[in-house]
Amino acid sequence: MGLEAEVRDWIPVGGTDFAGNIIRYGIGIHYNLVQTDTWRLTPVAEFVGWSILDGKESFVQPPGPAIIASAAGETIANVKLGARLKFSDRMDLYAGYGRPLTGSFWYKNTYRLELRFFF
Repeated sequence: MGLEAEVRDWIPVGGTDFAGNIIRYGIGIHYNLVQTDTWRLTPVAEFVGWSILDGKESFVQPPGPAIIASAAGETIANVKLGARLKFSDRMDLYAGYGRPLTGSFWYKNTYRLELRFFF
């Protein structure tokens, strides 16, 4: 069993006043469900959040024109579930699904298939 976490700060350089500082953070847990000498199957659960510190957003409320508003103070949180299959010391495969936990979101559903090579 393992626990992993991250914190990132995305700071745009230049751009328009729509660009803004975003803090990304996450925590994940995984468990070696099946492990042999040659491969390992590990279920993974992750929570990922984004807190928007500044910048702007636009949206349309029909039948009117686009509305521009501050994006500061919004937080988006997602849950992601999947499994990682490690089949060599140099490669593994991940398949998973994610969805938002908050009313604000950048995507409703995401499917991820990831093949990693280690050097």
